Amino acid sequence: MPKTESLDELIAQKAAEFADQIKAAAQMADKEEEIRIEAERQLAFIEKATGIKLEGKHEFTVASGRVDSVYDRVIIEYKNPKSPGARIGPKADSPGSKKVVDQIKQRFYDMRFAHGHALNTMFGVGLDGNYFIFIRFRDDKWQVQEPVEVNKYSAERFLWALYNLGQKGKPFSSEYLAGDFGSDSKLAQDGVRTLYEAISTTDHPKAQVFFNQWKILFGEVCGYDVDNPSDKIKKLAEFYGVEHRKKFKAAELLFAVHSYYAIFMKLLASEIAAYFHKLPTPLQKMIQAGSSNALKREMEDLEAGSIFRHLNITNFLEGDLFAWYVPVWSVPIEQLVRGMVARLDDYNPGTLSEDPAGSRDLLKKLYQQLFPKSVRHDLGEYYTPDWLAEHVLNELEYVGDPDKRLLDPACGSGTFLVMAINRIRKWYDENREQARFDEGDLCRKILSNVVGFDLNPLAVMAARTNYLIAIRD
Repeated sequence: MPKTESLDELIAQKAAEFADQIKAAAQMADKEEEIRIEAERQLAFIEKATGIKLEGKHEFTVASGRVDSVYDRVIIEYKNPKSPGARIGPKADSPGSKKVVDQIKQRFYDMRFAHGHALNTMFGVGLDGNYFIFIRFRDDKWQVQEPVEVNKYSAERFLWALYNLGQKGKPFSSEYLAGDFGSDSKLAQDGVRTLYEAISTTDHPKAQVFFNQWKILFGEVCGYDVDNPSDKIKKLAEFYGVEHRKKFKAAELLFAVHSYYAIFMKLLASEIAAYFHKLPTPLQKMIQAGSSNALKREMEDLEAGSIFRHLNITNFLEGDLFAWYVPVWSVPIEQLVRGMVARLDDYNPGTLSEDPAGSRDLLKKLYQQLFPKSVRHDLGEYYTPDWLAEHVLNELEYVGDPDKRLLDPACGSGTFLVMAINRIRKWYDENREQARFDEGDLCRKILSNVVGFDLNPLAVMAARTNYLIAIRD
């Protein structure tokens, strides 16, 4: 049976062809329309090879004029490579570069006004056949990259943006996720209560063993007896509507909130893994499960790590204490899982990996939505701000050499780990020609040399999820 190529392999292969054809078109073109036509022609070939349809609109009318092409959240403006005033120059301050950047910024505002797209969920591209220029809005400011020549690597960046952001579906942004899965959502309110009732009433030995093991580990993290509720935990119980339950149980409530978040992360990670390796998506199988028992079997399969084992990811769910809900499966738990699956199915999985740093932030922000800051601090949880993590790595003079070993002995959700991986990727991009190893070797070096420990089982799950997203390709 022939080997199925992953999306990564296909895009890496097609990027070189795309670049060659676009550069050839630029040699012959004398108007921007010819570059657009050739780009669309090449994208049609790539869509056929990947089997994934890109939803493009061309000559799309907005308030300030017409956008050459829009692929959901990717905005493309093509330019005439022969026009001295319009073509993209080698620097961002070249006349043509500045002109296309200003034009694309205005398109961002137009799309926000007309379609409600947040500025930080869009991606702008200028292309004249010889140069790309990429534009984003991050941390409340514009990020404009220096123009890059059209080649295999810049074309790969362009294609990934299209496959990550150019398809239908909500982007994985903290705002959207908080609305759908955060503590104020009905899904979280009902879900936490469901899991609390299940763990509070079950006598299933496996569920009890997992719960008691979690209590030991988490008690070491927070430094006090989690069975005795503090005033802040009582507030949390009131928030989730369990304070009126007879003999309110603090540890069970904390375990229920952790379990809710862990189920979300496992569903998310499996969807990401499936998307980028062209495997059947677990969410679709779950949606198609026609009975409670059929859905339970799909969740058992997920908790057994089947999709991760298929990709030789051997320890993503190792030591996971949050699979206890499967043996105590019930109609309310089935309804919770179906609700999470249905909402996640509204999202485009590609958008999460497009910005690994942003994905780390959104997982952090979603967790912060589930636990108020005062409760997290009461439990001994303090998150390292990104600026401080960057400062520490700078003080270490850590530039991303993949042969240097970095250990975070209290890694939390993986802030230092993902920042280290990002620096390694940047180092490799800058030293690709001199490095005597390929991306497979780079991945092995990362796995060997970027290491985290943590006592908090939920933090370990979050760090693994962020780590997986950071090296997803």
